[in-house]
Amino acid sequence: MSVRDNGKGMTEEKRKLIFMHTEQTKKRTRVGLRNIDRRLKQLYNQGLTIDSTPDQATTVCFRIPK
Repeated sequence: MSVRDNGKGMTEEKRKLIFMHTEQTKKRTRVGLRNIDRRLKQLYNQGLTIDSTPDQATTVCFRIPK
């Protein structure tokens, strides 16, 4: 499954911050993706992947094994 937005994308540096603790990034909006990623890893041994390029859309993907 994948979700794609039509935003402005993000740099590699920003993409690395997505899964950090709130205290490290000081942005509460990233905590949700961090929690989802952690839970997917617990359940399925694989987390979210994020594909993003500055000035283009961002896509967040995950695969659930059969």
